Amino acid sequence: MSDASNTVKCFVPNESSVIVDTNGHTHLVAIDDDGKRYVMLTVGAIKGFLESGLACSLPWRSANQHLLGGVLGPVEKPEPGINLVRLQMANAAAAPRDPRDRGGHARDVLQQTMGRLPK
Repeated sequence: MSDASNTVKCFVPNESSVIVDTNGHTHLVAIDDDGKRYVMLTVGAIKGFLESGLACSLPWRSANQHLLGGVLGPVEKPEPGINLVRLQMANAAAAPRDPRDRGGHARDVLQQTMGRLPK
């Protein structure tokens, strides 16, 4: 967890009670005197929520317009399209590890969950 001097009040646009930031840290949601839900996050974590470019970030952006441009600095424009390098890395990770490998990762999951391999 970070110290309180480095955190900013960020309003939560949904009914969540716990927020997990991009670093995996959990933050409890509180309710202020006006009945609005908020969470204290670092500037980097808030930027992760507001500048992701995903559709799920739109409610976060509208609830926290007061932070954009001021506390967070200029908003970065998300790059459109698909990141080909990430797509290639995902395909390589899902491929069989060896040409003779039959079943690959599915067999690994079965072995971990069942404790043995099917014949």
